[in-house]
Amino acid sequence: SYNTSRDYSEQVASEIDKEVMQIVNDAYAKCEKMLTDNMAKLHAVAEALLEREKLSGEEFELVFEGKELTKEVKANDVPMSEEVVSEKTTLENTVETKEE
Repeated sequence: SYNTSRDYSEQVASEIDKEVMQIVNDAYAKCEKMLTDNMAKLHAVAEALLEREKLSGEEFELVFEGKELTKEVKANDVPMSEEVVSEKTTLENTVETKEE
C-alpha cells in the first residue's frame, strides 16, 4: 500500500514543490539549449539513420563530429571475382537442368 500521509506541513510541501519545479525547469532549459546548440549534429545523425536505419557507436561518433561515413557495403555491392561468377553460373545452370 502507498502511504499518503506526510510528516510535514503544507508550507514545507509547498517549498518542496517549488524546488522540484525549479529542478525540472532548469533541466528542461538545459536540454533545450543543448538541442538548439547542436541542431546541425542532430539533423546529420537523423539523416544518417534514415539512410542506414542503424549506426554503430563508431559511425555515430563520425557523424556527430561532422565527418563522412564510408559507403555501407551490402552483399550485392561486393564485386565478384571471375572464379565466383563462373561457379555461380555453373550452379545456376545445374539448378535449371534439374528443374526441367
